Amino acid sequence: KRKLNLSIIADKPPLGVSLKLHESASFMPFTGELVAERNVGVGRVVVTAFSANDPQVVNKWKSFDNFLNNVLLRLPPRVYREKTDLTAVAQWTAGYNGLERDARITSGLRYFARDIGMFENAKREVILDKDRPGVFEFDPRFAGYEQTAESGVGSWNDFSGAANVARDSLREAAGISIPEAKFVWQVMAVYLIALVPVNWGFFWVIRRVEWAWLAAPVIAIAGAIAVVKLAQLDIGFARSLTQIAVLESHADYPRAHLTRYAALYTSLSTSYDVTFEDTSALAQPFSDSPDFEMALHDRVKTVEYRRDRDVSLSGFTVESNQTDMMHCEQMVPLNGAVSLGGNAVAGWKVSNGTLVELRDAAAVWRDEEGVLQTAWMGDVATNTSATLEFAHAPEEGRLIPQWDASEAMSHGGGEGEIHLGRMADLATERLRVLPGDMRLIAWTDQEMPGIAFDPDASQNKRRTLILIHLRRGKLPEIHSDANLLSDVMDLADPENALFPELIPQ
Repeated sequence: KRKLNLSIIADKPPLGVSLKLHESASFMPFTGELVAERNVGVGRVVVTAFSANDPQVVNKWKSFDNFLNNVLLRLPPRVYREKTDLTAVAQWTAGYNGLERDARITSGLRYFARDIGMFENAKREVILDKDRPGVFEFDPRFAGYEQTAESGVGSWNDFSGAANVARDSLREAAGISIPEAKFVWQVMAVYLIALVPVNWGFFWVIRRVEWAWLAAPVIAIAGAIAVVKLAQLDIGFARSLTQIAVLESHADYPRAHLTRYAALYTSLSTSYDVTFEDTSALAQPFSDSPDFEMALHDRVKTVEYRRDRDVSLSGFTVESNQTDMMHCEQMVPLNGAVSLGGNAVAGWKVSNGTLVELRDAAAVWRDEEGVLQTAWMGDVATNTSATLEFAHAPEEGRLIPQWDASEAMSHGGGEGEIHLGRMADLATERLRVLPGDMRLIAWTDQEMPGIAFDPDASQNKRRTLILIHLRRGKLPEIHSDANLLSDVMDLADPENALFPELIPQ
């Protein structure tokens, strides 16, 4: 390896500062405590003790490009090759050759609901082989996501694994719930008791039995109103709203990314307007088929998306006795945060400082040796804590077998109920658990804030899968480029310099 010094102009030295580290930050290796970094979610914050855009650093330090790529950006190492037209081309090495335009490497941004692929071929084993970085599904740069035709990198996706699971679950759960026979008999019994013995007895006590006939129509009308209210079924006109949502956040973070998949049913044609409180909200109609293609004679429906003081989607029309779906996303406040305390030796503890109750909560963790472990917590109420008692994950069946006893987290199969089991499996098995990663999965039926449907539905069903990334594993190791750009190009040429004015004449 060559040692490349930086020649500084004596009367124009670059400015520098002394870095004081945050408790979660550390100095990057091989930087002489001149560069520090701190993990934030899947990404990181990097700061240098000197100005990284100082012209002397950029143009007089031959290894600056190497420093930018491998230290500041933590990208794979490169090799420069000269082309026949006297220009140079950079290619990644160490098994990453050909992936220079793969956004999964150049960006750490991930949204579970957008980026997760389908569930087929999910593996639990992790390969800890530093000589095989090409096993990309376990590479830290990929954050546990595997590239498929249905996946993307942070982009809107109506056909991701999560979207397809939500679509299937909505088809099973959406619709009007007709009262059972038991409910009808109970209401009838209460009505008859109120109409005859109670009505007659009251007026007999006050010696006005003849008034009981006048009270009968009033009791009948009140009974009809009560039946409609209790059954949540408007005679001749019924609406239902079914929502499946994914709430994703990181430990100690007070906001979350909320993805909603909503199914709207109406017995008579209705035009819905949806209003969001957060100006970052996005919404659009959601196809009811994962293989949707616009046919020649399909009817086109137009909706209007507006961003004023609030964000709104208007003109979402649902025809009579039909169910149409909608996909919405926004950032929501948690009014607190979920935090992780402790360590692998003393033990871990999760604290729920939000207003959301974590139901049927469980944690999945892969230690630094690659051993996959799980911990069952059950329900974790707001402003309470739970100790994580990890044990080796089962070799067969679901990672969290306790979920099979939960109606919400089971795979279900019956119509009329919202089952999040397949969505939970995507979060525990399809989304790879890398060494050092720990995540919490739970659910809630609380109403998530920030959205209003007009007109309101008489029947509402909702369940939200909660995914909290409690801890992230180590970042990929830093490697130097195989050679320098100056090895294949003359950087003294003004045409090849970033700041030609600094080159001596």
